[in-house]
Amino acid sequence: MHGRFATHPPRTNSKRIIVLISGMHTSHERMSSIAFYLSRFGTVISPDLPGIGGMDSFYKVGRKFSIDNYAELLFEILKKEKIDQKKQEVVLAGMSFGFIVSTRMLQLHPEAARWFSKVMCIGAFGRWSDFQRNLPRDRVLRYAKIGNSAVGSFIIKTLFMRDWPLKLYFWFLRFRKNVKYDKKGQAYRDLVEMELSLWKENDTRTRFAIYKLFCTFDLTKPKTEKIKTHVYSLFIPADQWVNAKRVHKTLRKLYKSVDEIPLDSKVHAPSVISSESEIEDMFGDSIAKVLSA
Repeated sequence: MHGRFATHPPRTNSKRIIVLISGMHTSHERMSSIAFYLSRFGTVISPDLPGIGGMDSFYKVGRKFSIDNYAELLFEILKKEKIDQKKQEVVLAGMSFGFIVSTRMLQLHPEAARWFSKVMCIGAFGRWSDFQRNLPRDRVLRYAKIGNSAVGSFIIKTLFMRDWPLKLYFWFLRFRKNVKYDKKGQAYRDLVEMELSLWKENDTRTRFAIYKLFCTFDLTKPKTEKIKTHVYSLFIPADQWVNAKRVHKTLRKLYKSVDEIPLDSKVHAPSVISSESEIEDMFGDSIAKVLSA
């Protein structure tokens, strides 16, 4: 499988390694400001995941799409990078879908928990019922099944994953009151350009497969032994997608112990064109607290 592996050298003398596993609808370009911010605390390494950020999808190479296959591939990547042999501190940081994959890897390979001194989850969740109740799960699931089919994904990619339909979509979004980004000027143009690249570079069929997964998955079933490590949950109290109380109830079923650390943010994830200063405003001193604990 062809993909990219980003490495951001530390901006301090820290020997720490931070393994950053990003979510869906992303790329190394989108994650660069977050990775650059985290490089204050050590070397940041961030692998692509299949169908995300330009990496080949499971469908392209003839492998089954499943959370277990994502987890096994992540395990193989980290073994290849010899994360299991590192003498220095290694921190695992999973964002959204990336945390789901990371957690499943730790469930399938309990020995991997010993590789990391700390596990952080950022805007994460562990089962479909962690989402907000007002999200139209049944409707999303119906659309996801259509988009996840070979024919459906081809039609959607051919007709809609092009500049003019996507630009029209973002033009309509400008009139929605709950959209929290600059709606004019250069900032808006930069945001639309980044969104265009993300919608086109991320595999369409994989995108809908992940939507379908979000509507059905549950990492607490079948019941397995708790992951023998502590997890630091950096959560957004006003998250528009997930309910923090339910997320932490789920995390306590999955991990040995959980620390809850609220972030000063009003959205599930930073803007696709967020600067390092915006990332710093979002995280505050939370990362420093976790890493010094």
